[in-house]
Amino acid sequence: MMQSLKFIDEKLFYSVILLASGLGSLQERLASAYIDQLRLIQPNKLLTVISEELKKELEEKLSKITEELIDDGQIETTLKVMSDEKAREIAEEIV
Repeated sequence: MMQSLKFIDEKLFYSVILLASGLGSLQERLASAYIDQLRLIQPNKLLTVISEELKKELEEKLSKITEELIDDGQIETTLKVMSDEKAREIAEEIV
């Protein structure tokens, strides 16, 4: 399924809303933002044409966030041991 820029913009917007005003610790809000919004974004399936540079930057950021959140294969396990400082760094990447 192809994705529009509007779809991606919406997912990023709601990720920020979840981080800023969601319930729970920052780690729990990161999990919600990732599971409910960010993991659904697939830059390689963009419907509209964007620059390859922007597409690559989006792919790289999402890949980095995914690697940091799913360090041991499960987001919940990773976030349970994640420091507040590391959680803030990842949240800043999303924002």
